[in-house]
Amino acid sequence: MKQKTDIITNLEELETFLVSVETGGLGLTNVAGVAMATNNKDGRRFVAVLDDNQQLILSRWVTEEVFQTGQDRVRFGPNHSKH
Repeated sequence: MKQKTDIITNLEELETFLVSVETGGLGLTNVAGVAMATNNKDGRRFVAVLDDNQQLILSRWVTEEVFQTGQDRVRFGPNHSKH
């Protein structure tokens, strides 16, 4: 698993990350989906990029606010969140 130390702190950064994943800008292969998740060890929230075997291939920490408010952007994709 690749995990960057940068923390996504706002919805614009989340949007940028999602677009990068969607357009192949991060150079990842076999990307099947993106999900919000919680680390079982310490409860920290993160956005996870999953492969076609549902294995974690990349993740970024997110703030609690981004976790709570960005779920629709992750669920429906960039620029598709419900208002």
